[in-house]
Amino acid sequence: GRAGGAPGEAGFWHVERVGGHVDALAHRQSHIPLHAGDVFRIGTSGGGGLGDAFARDAAAVAADVRARRVSAASAAVVYGVVVDEDGVVDEAATALRRGAR
Repeated sequence: GRAGGAPGEAGFWHVERVGGHVDALAHRQSHIPLHAGDVFRIGTSGGGGLGDAFARDAAAVAADVRARRVSAASAAVVYGVVVDEDGVVDEAATALRRGAR
């Protein structure tokens, strides 16, 4: 990240097996046996942030939650913004969460 932003994350490929085991795969790995009920997941890499996430406008974070660009849980952890079930900022809880950092 830049200017105090968080670092980006690496991508991944893995198979979640029916029994709960997760097989991490090398990128571009081929001939991967899959069975009924297995889940093949690809996580793409993400760029780093720009600036302190806790300084981002709470209303903008809430808009991202409503648009499903970020989960309510991530809004609280990453941005310190608490939203209700309708995606509206809980101002008191947000102030407490941001102040506790």
